[in-house]
Amino acid sequence: MIKKHISFILSIILILSSITIIPTVSAKTTEDIADTGANVELAETGWTIPSETTFATRLAQLKKKYYPSGYSGAYYEDGYAMAWQCYGFACQMLYDVFGIKYYADGFVNKADYNMGNIYAGDIVRIRGNSHSIFVTRVTSTGYYICDGNWDYNNGVRWDAFYTKAEMAATFTYKIHVPGSYLTGNAVAKAGLYAQTPALRSAACTGSGIDVSWNQVKDAYAYRVFCKAGAETSWRAVGKTKATTFTYNKDLVYGKKYTFTVRAVDSYGEFISDYNKTGISTDYRVAPPEMKSVKATAGKIRVTWEASKGVSLYRVYYRTEDDKKWHSGAVINGTAFNFTKGTPYTTYRFTVVCLNAKKQAISGSSASNLSARFFTTGTQLDIPTNVVPAPYSQLGAIKVTWNAVPNATRYHVFVSRNGSMTGWKKIGSTTKNYFIHKGCTNGGLYRYTVRCVDNKGKYVSGYKAGVSLQYFDYPTKLKAVKQDDNGNIKLTWNAIKNAPAYVVFYRTENDKSWTRIKSAIRTNSYVFPDAQDGEKYTFTVRVCTTKFKYLSYFLSSGVSLTYTLPVPETEPMTAEPTLGAVDQTEEPTDAPTDAPSEAPTDEPPAENPTNAPSESPTSEPETTAPTNSIE
Repeated sequence: MIKKHISFILSIILILSSITIIPTVSAKTTEDIADTGANVELAETGWTIPSETTFATRLAQLKKKYYPSGYSGAYYEDGYAMAWQCYGFACQMLYDVFGIKYYADGFVNKADYNMGNIYAGDIVRIRGNSHSIFVTRVTSTGYYICDGNWDYNNGVRWDAFYTKAEMAATFTYKIHVPGSYLTGNAVAKAGLYAQTPALRSAACTGSGIDVSWNQVKDAYAYRVFCKAGAETSWRAVGKTKATTFTYNKDLVYGKKYTFTVRAVDSYGEFISDYNKTGISTDYRVAPPEMKSVKATAGKIRVTWEASKGVSLYRVYYRTEDDKKWHSGAVINGTAFNFTKGTPYTTYRFTVVCLNAKKQAISGSSASNLSARFFTTGTQLDIPTNVVPAPYSQLGAIKVTWNAVPNATRYHVFVSRNGSMTGWKKIGSTTKNYFIHKGCTNGGLYRYTVRCVDNKGKYVSGYKAGVSLQYFDYPTKLKAVKQDDNGNIKLTWNAIKNAPAYVVFYRTENDKSWTRIKSAIRTNSYVFPDAQDGEKYTFTVRVCTTKFKYLSYFLSSGVSLTYTLPVPETEPMTAEPTLGAVDQTEEPTDAPTDAPSEAPTDEPPAENPTNAPSESPTSEPETTAPTNSIE
């Protein structure tokens, strides 16, 4: 008979295993709060034997909320399904009270056919193995039970009673939970009997929003609920045994989040009400507090205070004159070394907190700390106005620059192609000028200068000056009287590849040289309107067609005194007749072809600062070289 009933039950199980949609048993919503997954978290590894009070409370909760009469469906567990009816109901109770999964925890065929001691929580088969009941309380006279499908209509009874004699008469076998000696005599404590958790704070941190509340007596754990932005319904967002909870799901900077909390028992059942207003905060992490911005050799070190729960930060920087912040590095820590600055430029910094997705979760820190970027430990100003000029010595260029306060020595560098690359050190000096010798005719040169200390360590950056194409100056000057019309012919040795020449002259009474009005493309020039008896000195410079000087000049020049021949006179044979005109009489007026204005400049003997008055035209200064000079 027993085997027949077991075969019948297994047949039902096989039939129901083909059902595709199997409803699960879950709690109804209570007081507007959706209890998401209240049953899922109940089961632990193996099972836990509850106390008498917990057992009684759990039964009271199940009686109040679960399994209304007339429920139809199936008990479903880990891929197994069985008819709900009485056997499925008993298995569901075993799970709800102890967290035991009937199949997974090995309770199949654990039948005890000896009535012996029956405890609360036992499943008992009765009526010749045709019905299952769940024992809820044991007394001296009998047993209280609950069962499903007792009326063959899926009805559920919660307070049926069997005397010991009645139980003995109908008993078939029992399934006992090992270690359970419950009697079910404790007073049930069900419903909302605990105090409502008092919400304390909702504080933004880098890892989320920390919600806290007061501890509640009788609370086994707490369930936390949230409404974000314009949401009107509470969402269950977590469960914890602590009195704090960190919410970190898809937080949006500046968005409002509201939280509330309910106390639950060990089964996850609500035992308290909740604060319906909740506690709110906009998600904004306090910006980091800056500690220091300090310049050292080749870098500016930026440090800040750590923000609670934040591990990632983004550093922003800008110059004093820049209105726009530039995004810097993402830092896992509280310090950053800024190394890509421009020398002598002051930079200001600010820091923003980031979440794990590198999204900003705070405003920016106060940007009241700044520092000047230095390339060396002891920084002096960059030597500026680096200007090359042809020197009086052939094959030499004189480089000058603005003196730097506190500089003890300078190193001079040249780029032979006139660019800002391929720098080569050519000398060291304590002066603010340097003579570069050995320059080749037609060569292009650019210079830059750096300050060094007594140990030769660089203590300044550098900036390239203008470039100069060097040419030798003419040395073989020759001046000859060309005719009696005041013309003097000047010639000189041609300079290879010279684009043009310019001629200067002066007389004995002139203190400076006078430049002729045009550039000459040949190596000769006819000077007109020379005055009788005047001594003229000439010199020549190589230049561009726009009079940019590319060479120095022969300071001594070449001189010539221009004279006209004295006319011969005829002997007088008779006294001149009064009123007659003597055709040989010399003009009484002074010559009218004298120079109309005096020369204004004079080339120096050896110092280029006395060069012709029109100084070379400087090219615009360029930016610093891209390769460093060591």
